[in-house]
Amino acid sequence: MSYVATRVRIKIKTGKNEIETPRLVNTGFETTAPDIVLPLEAAKTLGLWPPRRQNSLQLRLVAGKLSSSTLKNQ
Repeated sequence: MSYVATRVRIKIKTGKNEIETPRLVNTGFETTAPDIVLPLEAAKTLGLWPPRRQNSLQLRLVAGKLSSSTLKNQ
């Protein structure tokens, strides 16, 4: 199965902070809950970084290992 990657402009708002940015959608990634991946600078602008609570992940990808943080219910 192949997917056509599509970029759309989205607006993300957290409290008084807001950004509008192009994001990649329709990549074939599936999840049971809403999931938004943001660059660190965007997370800082939105007041999401540094997080009050975070989970650390170690992911193994074809290109190598990746460390990531997930923010839950802030």
